[in-house]
Amino acid sequence: MTRAPSRFDVLVLNRATPHSAPLDAWLAAARPLLAPEGRLWLFERQDSTRIPAQAPATAALARLRQVLDAAGFACERLSPIHAGREVVLAAVAVRASLVRAASVA
Repeated sequence: MTRAPSRFDVLVLNRATPHSAPLDAWLAAARPLLAPEGRLWLFERQDSTRIPAQAPATAALARLRQVLDAAGFACERLSPIHAGREVVLAAVAVRASLVRAASVA
């Protein structure tokens, strides 16, 4: 990702399969590639949030929202996708600065 020459209106980060790099590293690499008004689509395994499987689904969603916030993104949509025994968290986010600018205008 970091070698891309331009910014993109949409970036899709598919982390539905296990990865060694933490999510915050992926988000840090994606942020400069996203156009100022672009959208980030993220698919993340629920078990990678380090929230116990028996915890309510809302705990994993809240944790993902915290990670996105810390990386400078604001969540527009966030939802679990159930696929058999696995749960994938799906999020659509924009740069937090875009939300702050809209709320001031």
